[in-house]
Amino acid sequence: MSEHYFSGFFSFLLPFFMMIIALTTTDVILISPAWTTYAPQVRLAGKTPIILHTTFQDEFKLTAQALEEAVRGNERPMLLIMNTPGNPC
Repeated sequence: MSEHYFSGFFSFLLPFFMMIIALTTTDVILISPAWTTYAPQVRLAGKTPIILHTTFQDEFKLTAQALEEAVRGNERPMLLIMNTPGNPC
């Protein structure tokens, strides 16, 4: 069995984005607020970040309606990255 440890999730994400996202998806849904490097990493992988903004008023929760609106009419494969536990929570 092989085990891998990362000092922070950031050190894992760049190779993950480059290898997996670049080969499998067209668009990547990010829930904002999120770590500042997520959107640039998606762009670096050659993909389009779709950012769903949440607010303090909605307790930084993603709603089903917002997610449905983001994917409606999109026939391309998509990936949802959930930043949880997320900033600023």
